[in-house]
Amino acid sequence: MNSDYVIDLLQRMVDIPSVSGDEAALADMLEKECKSIGMNVERVGDSILASTGAEKPGLLFCGHIDTVLPAKGYSFDPHKSFIKDGNVYGLGSEDNKGGVAMTIAAMKELYADGFEFKKDVQLALVAGEELPKFKDKGVYHLLDKLKAEYAIVVESTNLKPSMGHRGRVCLKITVRGKQYHASQIPHRRENAIYNMGKFLFELRSQRFKRHPVLGDTTCTPTVIKAGEQLNSTPLDAEAVVDFRITPFYTQEDVLDVVGQILHSLRLDADVEVLSSSQPIFTEKHPLFDYLDEVPTTTMFHTDGEYIQRFAGIPTAVFGPGDEEMAHKPDEFIPIDELIQGTSITKEFIKRHCGDTK
Repeated sequence: MNSDYVIDLLQRMVDIPSVSGDEAALADMLEKECKSIGMNVERVGDSILASTGAEKPGLLFCGHIDTVLPAKGYSFDPHKSFIKDGNVYGLGSEDNKGGVAMTIAAMKELYADGFEFKKDVQLALVAGEELPKFKDKGVYHLLDKLKAEYAIVVESTNLKPSMGHRGRVCLKITVRGKQYHASQIPHRRENAIYNMGKFLFELRSQRFKRHPVLGDTTCTPTVIKAGEQLNSTPLDAEAVVDFRITPFYTQEDVLDVVGQILHSLRLDADVEVLSSSQPIFTEKHPLFDYLDEVPTTTMFHTDGEYIQRFAGIPTAVFGPGDEEMAHKPDEFIPIDELIQGTSITKEFIKRHCGDTK
């Protein structure tokens, strides 16, 4: 295989900034790239759907082309890729441009080899994956076009097959208090900051039933806001809490837990659902048999939920890189995983979408 291509493609992708909402330039490049290797290409917004055109449904590979904003603490320009110590460095190299480059490189090799596709292969290269609202995500606008027997989301798993991941419920909780001069000493129930502290302390003590495969349901405060003046108490305090849920729990269950805590503490509060998604759990997938490995699970959420839930396609997660690198400064991906992942993807497509006689 030509290992130089997947490295070059990834570096070209990293060198084009594509923070969520600004993916047009990268989509232009990938549209041309997929056409150049022989694929049929349809563009929907800044998302790309490429396919072989074979009549029978086969495999769908999905990866996202957007990134988050660069994390604070980068020691180099995050939009200028480079190679060091066997890794490609740059924003998006691991999350998720490496997986996209791997998939395109595998398809390029198959076309170069003259491989005859008996079943279709679709590549959904989607914008907006990092955005919180479902209808803002690129995959939402492709769902009615996705036709496959099985799907693979090419997010980072260190090339270990994953059978799924937890869902997510993100809530904004607003707890009210009263405003007064900081020199006064009224009852602490009137201070919104103390009230929020009591709520978060009680939330931290909650225990959830552990799922035998997907693990624990967790809740993590990620944002907290209160107060505008140094010498006055705030009228309210806001916190965003990120719940990662297993199939044992739903959005309604999470709202019940939060509501019971607020009621028990007699707090005046509002709760808003910022985003909500369900877990996915795929026990049988041909990728698991091909790799002959016991599948793991991923800690993060992917577009696989929507592909399985709304398009009805059994979905696994598989890709190069370590999920621990996502959204961190000095992001990188190992070159050996890019090369190995390209080879695995190519051979898996040959097995599943080649001559089935």
